[in-house]
Amino acid sequence: MKKILSKIILIFLFGLLIIPNSKANETASLSKTEWEAGEKITIHGNDFGDSPGLYGYICFNSDNFCYGPDSNGIISWNNSAIVFTIPNFIDDVMGNLMVYATAIQQECISGSYCYNKTIGKNVAILSYKIKPVIKEINDGKYVLKSAAPGQNIYIYGSNFGKDYGTVTFTNGFNTVGCKILSWSANLIQVTVPELKYDMTSLTIGTTAGKGINGLSVSYEFRILGSVSDDNIAFLQEYLRNAKIDRSWNTIEPKTEIIVAIIDDGIYLDHADLQDKIWKNTKEIFNNNKDDDGNGYIDDYQGYNFITNNNIISEGQHGTLVSGIIAAIRNNNIGIAGIAEKAKIMPLVTCDQNGCPLEAIVQAIRYATDNGAKVINISLGFKEYLKELDDSIQYAFNKGVAIVVAAGNDGKDLDKIPLSPVCNDGGNNLVFGVGASTADNQQIASFSNYGKCVDIYAQGKDVLSTVAPQLYDPYNIKYDLYKMEDGTSFAAPIVSGLMAYILSAYPEMDIPTLYNFLIKNNTNNTLDAFKVVVDIKKNYDAEYNSKIHEREMQRKEAEYQKKKAEEKKLINKEVQKRITPVEKEQTEASCDKNSKFNETLKKCVPIKLSRNQKKLIQYEKLYAKKCSTDKSKKDSYCKRLDKKIKDKEEIKN
Repeated sequence: MKKILSKIILIFLFGLLIIPNSKANETASLSKTEWEAGEKITIHGNDFGDSPGLYGYICFNSDNFCYGPDSNGIISWNNSAIVFTIPNFIDDVMGNLMVYATAIQQECISGSYCYNKTIGKNVAILSYKIKPVIKEINDGKYVLKSAAPGQNIYIYGSNFGKDYGTVTFTNGFNTVGCKILSWSANLIQVTVPELKYDMTSLTIGTTAGKGINGLSVSYEFRILGSVSDDNIAFLQEYLRNAKIDRSWNTIEPKTEIIVAIIDDGIYLDHADLQDKIWKNTKEIFNNNKDDDGNGYIDDYQGYNFITNNNIISEGQHGTLVSGIIAAIRNNNIGIAGIAEKAKIMPLVTCDQNGCPLEAIVQAIRYATDNGAKVINISLGFKEYLKELDDSIQYAFNKGVAIVVAAGNDGKDLDKIPLSPVCNDGGNNLVFGVGASTADNQQIASFSNYGKCVDIYAQGKDVLSTVAPQLYDPYNIKYDLYKMEDGTSFAAPIVSGLMAYILSAYPEMDIPTLYNFLIKNNTNNTLDAFKVVVDIKKNYDAEYNSKIHEREMQRKEAEYQKKKAEEKKLINKEVQKRITPVEKEQTEASCDKNSKFNETLKKCVPIKLSRNQKKLIQYEKLYAKKCSTDKSKKDSYCKRLDKKIKDKEEIKN
């Protein structure tokens, strides 16, 4: 470039005569060389002239984009300083800034006639870089805050440059590139890379051909790693925010746990739920009989306490709650439920007219009596109802966890206690759950709060299962899944975690379970990973010790039982060889020269002769070795029997 500029070359800019200046770079400077779109920049120097005049221009890297004398891009111009604005869109995001000033040059014709000619003179050549700007990211239709592996996204902004640069994703520890589908100065299309972990930001780096690096810009944008093989599970951000996905690999669920859903019903045929519905195996389906004698006819898979029959209504609310807890994981469709071993017990207590108190009371007792270990109640009343106390106390006493939504009125429950979240009997009988924001960092503005609330879980943008919808503009890709807000959907996140923990530790008592969740919160919000790590560290040893102790007790009991049975057999054989007179002997009948032998059940001389000692020895051996009919036929037992008879003859 310097060689070219060192020559006197005529350059036509927009049809105007421009004279290059080989020393232009030596007399000018920029207020800063790395720019942002819309920023004001000052060029310091001299020989700029008092105004742009006819030929005053500022050009970016080439003559393709210039600010002229009438351009709004030039704010002020004097002989020593020019102030201009960085354009929002420009192809050349890095290169040389060319400054041309209006100048007078004398020209002569045939050496005799001379005149002054107005020209444009190159007075400065300065290098620059413009920082790219990201305005939004979308999927071609909707603005996105996050995306999934394999998804195509469109990045809108400015000053990306005309040459392909780089697009990377990072989480502070890992940085991953991606496939660039297209690139222009204001739009980039890329494919999100396949990832096993989350990314938190996107970075665009610009270039100027031949790999010359420009500036970069970062943008807060989450790439959601796959939490399961379910095709829209990447949208279940509550699994990540509460660190539930991390907890799955910490403890091992082994036992099936029944979770009762006291709600408006469940869509039983949902592909993500149909295999997770509890079945009452003691009840014969639709034979119009109460086979198990629990007072309810044909309650094969739950009960409807509104209609008093076994017809489970297709409740939207209850289906949403159920999917959060128990949707089938890794079935390549839909979402991932929290508790792999959970079975849902549908108990209908609500319809379009509300939720009758008596129906809820009956449902709590039914759940308790029919094997539920967790009861989820995502409903509430506008007052405190003591009529719920007895049923809640009954369930708690039977070792059932009762998880209740706090309500969505934004009220202080310390001032206005409501049911059932505040029916804790002063002993934390129920576990109250409030709603946190979509990032699980703080309490949601709509959530009730106070001492009745034990913990907060994400209650914004909670994705779960629903019954089929004719039309819903908020549905996510499929009409069987939906995002919702509310404490109703924060509560089942906690219920799911409790069911997951109890499936690994079925003998954990409910106060202990409650305490693990409460003491391991993060800013009062649920942190599942902290909970299970604490359980693994501090409860596992105690739990395994109890199991070991019970096993040792079992073995000891078996040993004592076997020993008692052997003693019984010995006594039985000895009794066969005692005469009727001897059988009547007791310890009181023994004289001073004899004592009562418990094994032989007779008085024996204190000073035994050799033959007497041998006789007792043989009798004991015979009782021990020859207690069965089969063993009596053995040659050893026959010889032993003969010796006993011989000694008895000697004694007599």
